[in-house]
Amino acid sequence: MKKARRFTLITMLLINNYSVIAAENNGPGTLATPTSVTRFYVVPVDSSLYQLALQNGMTVAELRVLNKGGLDRRNGLKAGEGLLLPADSPLLPVTDKDNRYINNLPELGMGNDPIAKDTPSEAEMKVAAAAQSLGGQDWNTMTGDRAKNQAENWATGQAKSQVMTPVQQQAQDLLGKFGKAQVNLSVDDNGDFSKSSALLFTPWYENDSLVAFSQVGVHDQDGRTIGNIGAGIRWDQENYLAGYNTFIDQDISRNHTRLGLGLELWADYTKLATNYYHPLSRWKDSRDFEDYLERPAKGFDVRFQGYLPVYPHLGTSAVYEQYFGNEVALFGKDNLQSDPHAVTLGVDYTPVPLVTLKASHKQGQQGNKEAQVDLQLNYQLGTALGKQLDPENVNAMRTLRGSRYDLVDRNYDIVLEYKEKTGLLEVDLAAVPAPLLEGDTYLMQPLVKNKYAITQVTWNGDVVPLSIIPTAGALNPQGWQITLPAWGSAPGDTNRYQLSVTLRDEKGREATSNPVDIMVGHQRQGRLMLESGGTMPASGLSADGVKLVAHLEDHLGQSINDVNVTPVWHVTDAVSGAVIPVVPAGGSCPLDPSGIAQPCPQEVLTQVDVRNGVNYYVHELVSTQDGTFIVRADLGVYGMSNPQPVTFTSTVSNGAVDRAEIQNPAGEDILTSGAHPQVGVTYSVKFFDAANVDITTTIEPTTVRWALNGTNSAGCAITLNNHDTGVTGYQFTPRTNTTSNSGVPCGDQGFGLMANY
Repeated sequence: MKKARRFTLITMLLINNYSVIAAENNGPGTLATPTSVTRFYVVPVDSSLYQLALQNGMTVAELRVLNKGGLDRRNGLKAGEGLLLPADSPLLPVTDKDNRYINNLPELGMGNDPIAKDTPSEAEMKVAAAAQSLGGQDWNTMTGDRAKNQAENWATGQAKSQVMTPVQQQAQDLLGKFGKAQVNLSVDDNGDFSKSSALLFTPWYENDSLVAFSQVGVHDQDGRTIGNIGAGIRWDQENYLAGYNTFIDQDISRNHTRLGLGLELWADYTKLATNYYHPLSRWKDSRDFEDYLERPAKGFDVRFQGYLPVYPHLGTSAVYEQYFGNEVALFGKDNLQSDPHAVTLGVDYTPVPLVTLKASHKQGQQGNKEAQVDLQLNYQLGTALGKQLDPENVNAMRTLRGSRYDLVDRNYDIVLEYKEKTGLLEVDLAAVPAPLLEGDTYLMQPLVKNKYAITQVTWNGDVVPLSIIPTAGALNPQGWQITLPAWGSAPGDTNRYQLSVTLRDEKGREATSNPVDIMVGHQRQGRLMLESGGTMPASGLSADGVKLVAHLEDHLGQSINDVNVTPVWHVTDAVSGAVIPVVPAGGSCPLDPSGIAQPCPQEVLTQVDVRNGVNYYVHELVSTQDGTFIVRADLGVYGMSNPQPVTFTSTVSNGAVDRAEIQNPAGEDILTSGAHPQVGVTYSVKFFDAANVDITTTIEPTTVRWALNGTNSAGCAITLNNHDTGVTGYQFTPRTNTTSNSGVPCGDQGFGLMANY
């Protein structure tokens, strides 16, 4: 009966879903607890050795030693393969109150090599375990209470093994694939959790020296939802780790996309990283500013993290970041800057691997700064929570082995660049025709494109010399008139002026036009006029001088002044065009090859008269030889003036008078005797022809003019040269200084006499 009863019970148990009643461990047939420190584990999904080692808090080398060479040529295991793990591995099932392993077979002399995929099924293993357990029961001593206790133990074990343990196992196996998760609660200056985030690091392939990973995350940035997805590779070179990564950052709220490229270089307790950020999306309408566009800004950063080997719980960090653009919101949309950069310094404290408290301060240009406090929850998926709450494990986090799954250090925020929309307010100035002439007026007509009303028009540049005035209202940018100033001839004068215009609309927006150059030209010319008769006797007397006056006129015929002008006078023969020398008054004209004096004018006066603020250049000529001349004034940069003909004529034919005498009352010729004229003595002039006939009366007496000549011999240190006395006629009586009208201080005495006709 014992055998039949025992067999019947075994059969019933096997049929009932292969359930097993766990026996108490107090009899000779009890299932013994393994005495080794290892237990066998079947991998439910493909896993790398590095991942399995990390989940068990050991290195790959230690895991291989534990399996006694069975894994030396393997970097990973396929689903269904098995290996030895430490008995307290978080991947293994729990034990019951009697310290018996639930749902796990002991090592029954099996080798340490991994179990192949064709190992006995789980049902077969349960049947074998049930048979072993039931076979060891002492059914002769079975009582009702004992059966009740065993039934309770069986129910408890079934709940753990069939429900709790599988759920825990599947969760660990599933989450173990994802590596590391981080939840970051950030508090800014305003006490807002506006930059909180969640990130997940997943290794997809790895061996002793390499891990290929992906990373995804999502966070809030000032009310914008930002998503990040990236992938990278890290190489473990024993003494250092190097890696690179590529990320796509997506502003889900505003549909901005940014590319990130990063490099990593790590050592124990030290991390270096650098990242470059590049916009992939185009400019879009900004939600922050009216009439603005926005997109991700270009930029880069360099990052450092360091920890104290003697106290790895405490760390420091430093970040230098630089972004490019005219209006970049590195410190938020309310602080737009051009090409901003900033330095961030931080300290962090990690009491246990699960928790990190970090405080940082960012300092930028123009006094911009930002403080932030972060609470980070760093959960290593698949690792027992107890290990993540153990302070002793913080040191391992700072080593290359323990940081292999650390998140990429980069800026997950998308920094935006802004620019104003075109066409809201634009102004352009067309080129001004060149050159305009001095005194001309010109109407400036800016090309304006505006959305809002213009509230201010400001002209910039040479507004004073150009005398700009509105012609259609001060708020109308059209129709501003300029008047060109006088052309300047001084050295260094460019006669170049510049204007631009700035407009302001009702929104406070300003736009400044391109500058335009305004060149001032001229058409100045010298004007030469006669202020005496153009034909005068060739007497050589100043009374018979020809007075010429030169000045400048502009293109409108208006007199204009230039103090830098010094005229040079030019005289040519009216017939031959030959240059005629101008000699000082009383000078001798040049002789021709035959020794005959040539006609030439004498310069008796050169001066500058200022008339109504304009310089008039006066030039007076006389001549002792008859002839017709052409006179011009060279006015420097303005060129030659108009020509003026001047004629000096004789009152008699050249052959009528052969010689002349000046006789005293006794009839003596003082020209021959050289006697000095005496005051009060009347002298007469006589003209003789070639036949020595007196022809004096044939000469008009009004054309005979008396002059003083030579150096005074009466004690007055004056030398005169054909000085006109103002007396005409055939006779002349020298006078004292009180009665003479010759203008000489010492009168007429002591000078020689000349009679010009």
